Amino acid sequence: MSDRDIGPPDNEGMSNQTIDSGASRQQMAGQLAAAVAHDLNNLLATILGCLELMERRFEDPDRLKALIKRSSGAVERAASLTSRLAQLVRRQPQPKTFVDVDVLIADLMPLVTSALGRRVRVSAETSSVRALAVVDLAGLEATLLAVCMAARAALPETGSVTLTTQVSGSWMAVSVGVTGSGLKHLDLAQARRIASAADLAIQSVPTAENTVVTVLSSPSSHDVDASTLSPDAAPTSNAATSIGCEQ
Repeated sequence: MSDRDIGPPDNEGMSNQTIDSGASRQQMAGQLAAAVAHDLNNLLATILGCLELMERRFEDPDRLKALIKRSSGAVERAASLTSRLAQLVRRQPQPKTFVDVDVLIADLMPLVTSALGRRVRVSAETSSVRALAVVDLAGLEATLLAVCMAARAALPETGSVTLTTQVSGSWMAVSVGVTGSGLKHLDLAQARRIASAADLAIQSVPTAENTVVTVLSSPSSHDVDASTLSPDAAPTSNAATSIGCEQ
């Protein structure tokens, strides 16, 4: 071992990396909030429209019930979006913990769908093997959202984004497939900074048809005993499944 390999940890470098990652997270959260605000405005318009129609249809019980159901659904979706966004902004980097990544992605789907807009089809496919890992939960969430926000900027007016969990040996990965070749290496700079601080790696493979961005956990992070996880955290099925999200 050479002299240059001996010495205390570069705390200043680690601190700078943490600061840089925190700034990237805040920037990404701001972009996400701006995108979600448009969806929230549409939901509020739906609610107001339903309320106006209720006044006119007061004597039509069936129509009134349908309008109430529609407005209630809009309220629930709006509440879910604001709650998830608030959780994302509040969350700080934390010690690694057992995470069922399929469940995490299912929780993120409404937020991703809202951020990408109605013209982009969003779906998720789970592995046939339960995707468990020991990771920084907040870091993984923020990294995936940063990749999706990069995809939003790169996509044309229409397209698709597919999140796929994969388990291969000691590796656990989440791949984000984006139609078209517009997503470039530079577009992922923000996501890479967030991922690096969370001990995650990012690989991107562009082709003429699509770009696949893969977020990988380290091999040591995948050694998880499934029996230690709460049954409530389990996905509904261990078979390969597809999760869609209505726009």
